[in-house]
Amino acid sequence: MDSCMPVRKYGYKNIYTCQKCGGQTVTIDIDEGVTPFMLRCRATGEEGDCDGMAQSCMYRVPANSPEPQWEWFTPRGFEYRELSPQMKEHVDKGGLVIRKKGRHEQDAPTGYYRDSHGSLRLASPSHPKR
Repeated sequence: MDSCMPVRKYGYKNIYTCQKCGGQTVTIDIDEGVTPFMLRCRATGEEGDCDGMAQSCMYRVPANSPEPQWEWFTPRGFEYRELSPQMKEHVDKGGLVIRKKGRHEQDAPTGYYRDSHGSLRLASPSHPKR
């Protein structure tokens, strides 16, 4: 990544404002790590609806800001293995990856479940897929 934010502890909200449409993408860090200063617009809740780039407000978020629709996380296990070599390098250096908030609860492949941190774990009789 070209320009990343300093390492933050998890739980911080951030807002990215699109330079093209003016929409806002609200994110939350669910793991410690670095996040980019710019990202593709996701203001509608979907990536690709606007082809603009959104700029970070540097974690200066008003108290009455909307709830986050996206989360920054550290991929582990299966998720990490599925990353491109460039993204693996980013994560290995402390970078976080973005995903739709709550997606980790729904996208566990057959035979796996998500633990309380959102990481994929192999299902077993003591930990069945939920």
